[in-house]
Amino acid sequence: QQEKNDAERDLALVLLGFYGIVVNLHGQTIMRDRMGEYALAGQFNFDRNVQAVIKEFSNKAAGSHITTVSDEIYETAKQAALEGKSLPQIQALLKEKYTDVITQTRANAISRTETNRAFTTAQYEADRQFVQQNALEGRAYKQWETRSANPCPFCQNLAEQDPIPLSQDFVKQGEGLTVDGKTLKTDYSALESGNAHTNCSCIYRLIIKPE
Repeated sequence: QQEKNDAERDLALVLLGFYGIVVNLHGQTIMRDRMGEYALAGQFNFDRNVQAVIKEFSNKAAGSHITTVSDEIYETAKQAALEGKSLPQIQALLKEKYTDVITQTRANAISRTETNRAFTTAQYEADRQFVQQNALEGRAYKQWETRSANPCPFCQNLAEQDPIPLSQDFVKQGEGLTVDGKTLKTDYSALESGNAHTNCSCIYRLIIKPE
């Protein structure tokens, strides 16, 4: 049990560093994109809310991905993010580097799921700040989007639903989503910006409705 706790703690610290770098850099990119798209001011702040979110995800992910991953994952992710590598490039890099250390399945889960979670978290937190800074709360909505040629029934169902307010969850934590008699559990977290399940690559589209 002690070894398990130590592994969880170590992995949580690694993921916290990874999330911190990616969320900060990608959050700034999203904010610049929103400023250009809507011709409004904005500034991405790595505030207490962002820090609390990535800490929570780091602890949850560590519990889900209990394994012995070297601290090198932090340096690898940091360098890749600083070099401006894209989401698929970071996923491929992490998968390639750590396949020899952990199982193929776990490598895929960590590289794809956690990298995508970092990017969608950055998008949501940047959009949240952009909307607040420009008093757009009553006009900001989001639409679930799949990026797979063959999305699962749950993600397809979410993509077919109408846009919802940005601050609202697509599915609340613990409520789950039932499609064709099967249920997608959401005990891990609410579906806020994507990441419906392991290896999910879904995102959302920000919609600012006219006054």
